[in-house]
Amino acid sequence: TTVNDSLPRLGTYHEFGESTLPKKIKNNISFANMVSEMKNANFSIFSEELREQLKLIAGQKKKTIIFVARKGYAPYLLCQNCDYVHRCPKCEHVLVVHKKEAGLRCHHCQNIQPILNVCPGCKKSVLDYKGLGIDKAEEKLIKFFKFQNITPPKIISLSNDISPKEEKNIISQFKDSAPVILLTTQKI
Repeated sequence: TTVNDSLPRLGTYHEFGESTLPKKIKNNISFANMVSEMKNANFSIFSEELREQLKLIAGQKKKTIIFVARKGYAPYLLCQNCDYVHRCPKCEHVLVVHKKEAGLRCHHCQNIQPILNVCPGCKKSVLDYKGLGIDKAEEKLIKFFKFQNITPPKIISLSNDISPKEEKNIISQFKDSAPVILLTTQKI
């Protein structure tokens, strides 16, 4: 079986096995069952194994890449009272939270809406950022190192919504720095 993808989905990996992985990374990859982690009272976005590895790389001159599946801060904004999910007024797709831009962005038609403090459905202020995007992962990494009282390595983010020039600059920073953690939403 041949899978034409340099970074196959977890389901593909389980369906076809190690043959789906590039030879370079077969020995350097691990998967964490986050349901089991939660059963063991780990409610962090990072598995126990990853947290231990993060502590090690902070003190060593290593480069680490962490893949995050989604752009932005969170995949959606949800009202905790009425379950209202913010959708694009132009195309009805769910709007993605981009805290750095203080906006909700449609990744289909590029429409941008302001982040609301009150739910348009029930008029209550109980909105919550749901899910994990690359910006939230970066925020959680910084908090993790601060909580551990560890000087963090350089943390840089690469997502596919930047210009080629910015992408080249980020990849250069990654190549030229150590220790460094690269958070990315894409294949590199």
